[in-house]
Amino acid sequence: EINKYDHPCSRLLPPVSALLFIKNENDYLHSVLNYISLFTRNSSTIACSLLFLHILKDIMEDRGQSILETAVYSSEKTINHTNCNQNIIFNSGINPDYILSEMTSIHTLLQKLIKAPDLNTCEKTICESAEKKHPYKITRAAINLPETILPMSIALSNICSDPEKIFSMSMAEGGACSPLTSLSASITAAFYGKNIPG
Repeated sequence: EINKYDHPCSRLLPPVSALLFIKNENDYLHSVLNYISLFTRNSSTIACSLLFLHILKDIMEDRGQSILETAVYSSEKTINHTNCNQNIIFNSGINPDYILSEMTSIHTLLQKLIKAPDLNTCEKTICESAEKKHPYKITRAAINLPETILPMSIALSNICSDPEKIFSMSMAEGGACSPLTSLSASITAAFYGKNIPG
């Protein structure tokens, strides 16, 4: 049996985008649980992976909203869908309440980020939100926590007016910049489509 770790890991989020090839959105929950559970049973990693997948899908559908507005809409929709399918999570051996709690926390955070005037305020808000569940001070959103990396990538993508600069902007954040850059670039590419340079 594979050892199951409970550590959060934002590096698991970028490969989740491959699950977009699954046409039936109802299969996302089961697929994400199967994939993430190979590495960890951490509720924030599972919740953020599922949110990322739904956010990407909704951004590509071009709802005529900003990236952040779409993320708020998508997170609420994902919470409702997950709530109606708690049995799938429970059957995988994970407490659905933990997943829903993480999703609700991210949704609340995204709503706050809409009101943030700049990236520094976004990062401060993200760090304050993450500190509520960790016993240590969090000063940078680029720390390897899914609940900081996902919202920071959304904030970066939302603020970046030139899609070609998303790579350098994300890498300049330092920390866990590999998943941050991957998520930011995926979100930006989903939003701008063919305007992203090769």
